[in-house]
Amino acid sequence: MNPRTLLLLVCLLAGLGAVAWWQSNREAVAPPVGERALLEGFDRSRVTSLRVDQFVYSLQLELERTSAGRWQIVDPIEFPADEAVVGWLLDGLSQNVATDVVDPNPKGLGFEPPHAVLLVRESIDGRPRERRIELGLADVDGMHQFLRVDGRIVRALGNLENILDRPRDAWRSKHVLDVDPRAIVAFGRRGKVADATGAEIFDLELDAVLDSGGWSALRPFEAALDPSYVLAWLQMFADLRAKAYIDEAVGRSEVVGLDTPDLEFDFTDAAGRKFSLDLRRDRLGAAWFAKLSDRPYVWRVDGSTGDALLIPTEEFVDRQFTRVPKGDIAQVRLVAGGNELWIERFEGRWIVWNGPESERLHSAPADAAAVETLIGKLATTPFVQRVKHTPFATDDAGAGIWLGPKGGLLGGRLGHTVDTPEGGRGSLFQRDGESLVFLLDPAIVELASTPRHALESRQVLRLRELDLVRASVTGAGTQRKYVRTPQGRWQPEGVEQEAKEFALLVDRLIGLRAERWVANDAGGALADPLVVSFTDAFGNPSEFTLALGGDRAFADFAGKRAEVDPALHADVRRLLVP
Repeated sequence: MNPRTLLLLVCLLAGLGAVAWWQSNREAVAPPVGERALLEGFDRSRVTSLRVDQFVYSLQLELERTSAGRWQIVDPIEFPADEAVVGWLLDGLSQNVATDVVDPNPKGLGFEPPHAVLLVRESIDGRPRERRIELGLADVDGMHQFLRVDGRIVRALGNLENILDRPRDAWRSKHVLDVDPRAIVAFGRRGKVADATGAEIFDLELDAVLDSGGWSALRPFEAALDPSYVLAWLQMFADLRAKAYIDEAVGRSEVVGLDTPDLEFDFTDAAGRKFSLDLRRDRLGAAWFAKLSDRPYVWRVDGSTGDALLIPTEEFVDRQFTRVPKGDIAQVRLVAGGNELWIERFEGRWIVWNGPESERLHSAPADAAAVETLIGKLATTPFVQRVKHTPFATDDAGAGIWLGPKGGLLGGRLGHTVDTPEGGRGSLFQRDGESLVFLLDPAIVELASTPRHALESRQVLRLRELDLVRASVTGAGTQRKYVRTPQGRWQPEGVEQEAKEFALLVDRLIGLRAERWVANDAGGALADPLVVSFTDAFGNPSEFTLALGGDRAFADFAGKRAEVDPALHADVRRLLVP
């Protein structure tokens, strides 16, 4: 074969490939000739009812959409419909497409009689419209099926057969309760249950309410409840599913003994709707019968699902000191051993003082890290255990721990340190407004005795050297002035040389720390005062005074006095020596 012939063959093959590619893409995007919507002009939101006649299961079913938009089976029984199944059916009607069959043979295509008949009733501007769909034979490809739609025979996907091919119970809702756990604001539980051996009966009584402070029990005791535990428990009701339907007990709950239930639950949601659920154990098996107060239906639910609702009342109790988010805590009050300590967030920083609250004027800056550590320990500490057999008692009626937002402190009182019959050791603790007694870890109790000095900030002054442009030291009738050059070097004003002695002191001066805070009159009449001043690029001055009181040195800044390292006063004093 010569090169010219080979080249012609290559070009021919390339051309055929291009034509094939063009044709395949055209077929991929272009609909088949005659293809159109299965139900032209169909809008699922206008559907008011559905009628299913499925001959395989001898099923005749009528469904209606309620005023609330939910689907209800109305014939041959009254029962909530499975919203998912109805949704799949409406999806099939709205998304399916069909192709007309040329010269159809109704008998040969399975329409005499059909496999199933579906009547779709709509309301269009107040006028009713009914659409009739009959299901015939499946096509030879196994994916499509012949349908007769309003008398027109078409070929469409076989998904309608898959949806309609199910018994009556598969159309019934398996949800026992239509409830959003997050919308519940109150609940109650009544009933008793035996332990695994049957030797002891536990009372499951519990009344609880949700308010601004979270979930709390009203009966059989008053106590805060664990919010995550309560929500998980309420979620079990939302997940409660029917295992079977007890039709013979519809409207006659006494047939299965639900006229005397083992357990009774009542709920109130945020909209004020009230409803209740009764449960009775099936004496012949490991299941439960269930019935809602406002419905006649009776379900059988799985035994393990019902058993999960039997959580002992004790387990709901919140064993964490407080649920206030750490970032929301703005005040702490600690009282122990006759000492009262207050900590407060003020203008973006923490301050601390010894109580009462009226002594706030005598507060001192607090060390943020020390305060955050203290709050972290208090806010996240769980109680060791609940004390059932030891009554609360204390020798110090005022002792306690409180924390929370301003004006909303949460906490409680500290009692005796005891060894409990339950095998624990610690201090008794009772939250305000509650009847339960807990045991608090001794390490946490020690926090109530935290001394003020352990929390006080020792930072007298904190400046950024990069912001500063001038400084001065004045004392003993002499003043030294310094400027900071654009290169970041300190030098005497008007002198082109580095002020080495001053530069060595800058970090200690702009990061001035106290050895301890003292009263404003501490040290008596102070001697040899030295005034240190720094000015930033915007002209804002920061000034403090160093002075001596005997062999101690003090710094006065922003109306407060701190004892500082005496060596600092001596080092600054040397700057003024001629």
